[in-house]
Amino acid sequence: MNFRIETIAYPSDFANTYFLIDDLRVIIVDPGSDGSSLAALISNRGWKPLAMLLTHGHFDHINGAEFLQKAYRIPVYVHQADVIMLDNARLNGAEMFQFAGDYAIEPKPFYSDETIQIADIAIATIHTPFHTPGSVCYYLKEQKVLFTGDTLFKGSIGRSDLPLGSFRTINSSLAKLQTLPGDITIYPGHGPKSTIGKELEFNRYFKLR
Repeated sequence: MNFRIETIAYPSDFANTYFLIDDLRVIIVDPGSDGSSLAALISNRGWKPLAMLLTHGHFDHINGAEFLQKAYRIPVYVHQADVIMLDNARLNGAEMFQFAGDYAIEPKPFYSDETIQIADIAIATIHTPFHTPGSVCYYLKEQKVLFTGDTLFKGSIGRSDLPLGSFRTINSSLAKLQTLPGDITIYPGHGPKSTIGKELEFNRYFKLR
């Protein structure tokens, strides 16, 4: 796999959308931006979408998924526990920001710590519930890449006080990431990238465990 990663975040308070690109094939992680804008970018680059991966069900991570799924007829992977959030504006947070939030996404659900096979690309899932019950990180071992969503940021972690969140599972979720190699690059749901090693050294939430 000869791949690279491109990132966009628009509007700026929405999640980072990642494009995992292998030649012209692309996997989209957290399509939070407007779907038509994402589709225009995909068309301009000549990319061929294979699938979408949702790290969790909040609206700022899934806002463009319905449009892209209809446009490209591709699967949308999400943990089973967050499927309930996709068409519920209160649970996915859209209601707080006066978005419609009742997305008609047809999910391809998976369960805890499964490996997803997309064409010849194997992506491990690490279930890290606390921000939402179905929050996951997507791990590409060979490429030393981890998409962490709102589980882990540079210097911080996601909230646990939103609907369906639970502070009781923070420690057990972070423990799963603590065992990963330090040279893995993390691509979080918001903000700049980091590495597991830097977060273990400087992120106070690991130190508080």
